[in-house]
Amino acid sequence: MKQNHMFHVLVCSFLILFIQQFVVSGQMINTENFPLTWQKEAGSRINTSSHSILAPDIQRLNDGSYRAYYTVMAEGVGSAVSEDGLNWTVEEGFRMISLRNDPEYQEGMVGWDLGHPWLVRLTDETWRMFMQANSGIDTPLRIVSAVSADGIDFTLEEGLRVDIGENTGPPALSFAGHGRAMLREDGLWMMVFSGNLWADQNPSDIMLATSSDGLLWQVVDSCVVNNGHDPTLLQLSDKSWVMIFAYLKESLQVCFSEDGLSWSEPETLQLLDENGSIMTDIHGDVALMWRPDGGLRLMGNGLGGVIMSFVPAVSQAAPQAYVPQWFHLYQNIPNPFNPGTTIFWSQSRTGYVKIQIYSTRGQLIRNIAGGLRTTGNHSVLWDGRDNHGKRMPSGLYIYRLTLDGMRTQSKKMMLIE
Repeated sequence: MKQNHMFHVLVCSFLILFIQQFVVSGQMINTENFPLTWQKEAGSRINTSSHSILAPDIQRLNDGSYRAYYTVMAEGVGSAVSEDGLNWTVEEGFRMISLRNDPEYQEGMVGWDLGHPWLVRLTDETWRMFMQANSGIDTPLRIVSAVSADGIDFTLEEGLRVDIGENTGPPALSFAGHGRAMLREDGLWMMVFSGNLWADQNPSDIMLATSSDGLLWQVVDSCVVNNGHDPTLLQLSDKSWVMIFAYLKESLQVCFSEDGLSWSEPETLQLLDENGSIMTDIHGDVALMWRPDGGLRLMGNGLGGVIMSFVPAVSQAAPQAYVPQWFHLYQNIPNPFNPGTTIFWSQSRTGYVKIQIYSTRGQLIRNIAGGLRTTGNHSVLWDGRDNHGKRMPSGLYIYRLTLDGMRTQSKKMMLIE
C-alpha cells in the first residue's frame, strides 16, 4: 500500500513538472492578428423601448452566460442577461439609481447622475462597479464605486475613487469619467479613464491610474492618449491587453499593452454598416467581449438609444473551428482508480473554472471544482462520490473542464472496486 502511495506521488510530481513545461499551441487572437475592420450585425442587441440606454459593459458569468451593465438616461444603471451574447433579456429594476431620484438627496452630493458603469470581479467573487458621477446638472465628473455579492444588488462605497479640482492630486484633474479597470495577477489595480489634466486644453484624454486595493487610486501625471475618450479593455489569448477608444468623436482606435501601463501607438479601426459601407457617424462607449465560439464582438451605442454590435469583417473573422487554446485538461492519476483520483489542468490566463463528473449517459454526478482560478497549474481530488455523498459503482466516467463558459475539454476515467 505504501509503495502504491509513493508511486502515485512520483507520477503526480512528474506530471506537474510536465505541465510546467507545457506550451499551449494553436491559433489565438493576439496583438498580431487583432481585427481592424468590423461590420455591424443586423438589428439591435439591447433595447428597453421605455428608456434610452448607452455605454455597455459586458461581464462573463460563472455559468458561461453574460450580463451587460449600461447607463439608463436620467435613471441610473440597468442590466440585461444573455446566453449567447447576441440575444439579450432586460432585467427588472436598476442596479444603481441616480441620487437625483432619491428623496434624501442633498444639493451638491456626488451621485446626482450615476452611469457609464464598468465592473471588476474580485478574488472573493464579489463585484465592484465603477461609475462616473456628478453633483448636479452641468457639473464635472468624478469616479465613484459600488460593491455587490451577486452582481445585482449594489451598495455605493464611501468616498471618491478619483477626485478632481485644482487642489486635488497631484496631478490635478478637471474631470474624471468613463473608463475600465483591471486587477492584474500580481495584485496591482490599473484603470484607464476619460479625464483631463487641470492645465490641459484638450477636451478629453485617456488617463491612467494605479491602486493597491481598488479604492485609493494614484493618477499618473501624463496622458495615455491625447484627445481620446471612453476606453474599453479586454485581455487577449496571449495575455496581452487591448484597449479600444473613441478619438475626437471621429473614429475608434486601438492600442495594445503587455502590462496595462505602457501602450502601443494607436491604430484606427474601420467600421462597416450591414451593407458593407464605411460608417462615418462614430459613437464611443464601446465594450469588447469574447463570443461563445471564441471570436470577438464589439458592442456600443446605437441610434435611438439602443445597444448595437459589430463583429470582425468576414475577411478577418475567426475560423468557425476556432477553439480558444488557453487551457488544457490532463489525464487523471491514478487511472483506473479506487477510491479516489486527482484531476489536473493548466490555464494560461485567469478565468472561471468548472470541473464536473458525468456518467457515460450524460447524467451529472458531481461538481468538484468551481470559481475563479489564476494562471498556472491546478488539481482537484475526486473521491468517487456524487453530489449527495453516495459512493459511485465501478464503471467508466467522464470528467469535463469548462473555462469562462467557453468550449469544454473532456476525458474518460475508470473507477474500479
